[in-house]
Amino acid sequence: MESSTEDIKLVWALTEKEGRKVWAQVGVAWEAGELLFARLDAMPLSGRLCLRAGGPPSARSEVLQ
Repeated sequence: MESSTEDIKLVWALTEKEGRKVWAQVGVAWEAGELLFARLDAMPLSGRLCLRAGGPPSARSEVLQ
């Protein structure tokens, strides 16, 4: 089973710069059967990542725990 571009999730890191929350794309992830693979170009120092089908979420509407 091959992954289509619809199955690809973007991997985001949330950082704070000058008191503002900033989303930065750090990689992609995709499913293959029951497995989830990820390719990261960077790893946030906080260790927190968000996998999402669309663009970056609004920092006001979604908060990382």
